[in-house]
Amino acid sequence: MAVVDTVRPISTRKTGGGTVVPSGTMHAATSDNSDATYIDLNAADTGNNWSLRVGSHTPPANFQRHRIRGRIRIRTDAGTCTEDIDLGRADTDYIQFQTVPVTASFAEQFTAWFQDSAFGLATAGALADINIGGGWLSSALGGATETRTAECYVDIDCRERPVYSPEVRDAAGVHQAGGTVTDTNQPTFVFGAVTRDGLPALDWSLTLNGTVVASGVGEPPATLSAGVLADGSYTA
Repeated sequence: MAVVDTVRPISTRKTGGGTVVPSGTMHAATSDNSDATYIDLNAADTGNNWSLRVGSHTPPANFQRHRIRGRIRIRTDAGTCTEDIDLGRADTDYIQFQTVPVTASFAEQFTAWFQDSAFGLATAGALADINIGGGWLSSALGGATETRTAECYVDIDCRERPVYSPEVRDAAGVHQAGGTVTDTNQPTFVFGAVTRDGLPALDWSLTLNGTVVASGVGEPPATLSAGVLADGSYTA
């Protein structure tokens, strides 16, 4: 099943036009689970965006990162407006962003889920350079003159690697993995039932002794052959 990890700000990349209320650092104010501390951005400073670095993320054992989204807790001083949630990496303020509604009461807003390769979700081990930011007050109505961002989060959806039970069958249909096939030089390879943790099939391949001998996209075939094999030892 999916595991969604949440990472919070640990440092401030750029303050832009934001100020911290009542005081302190932007990253501390937006990771303390308190509406009393927040980043204040006046309408006059829109476009002078702020950006925070979030903590390092390592997937659980046997899981891989699948997608990512940004999430904030925000309000206006009055009326309504919109704000952009930026999601970036390294020196980039945003690879993706989403414009969200803001009202005069604190509420959580979030982006869509993103899978852009630029986020580095396929990075092995720790991913330590993801950014979240804002500073784009727009469409103000009803006296809105500022936004107050109290909390920032980056959610990372991780899925377990595919699980399956492959077989190597001889001419009689007997599973011979670890044994010797003696009645045919064209054994049948079987993927078996594949569990993908709720995700669609992307691609598949069959490798013999380190060489890909068959591959495709989508669902793997129920059975396949690598053709005529010479006598010898093979690792699939």
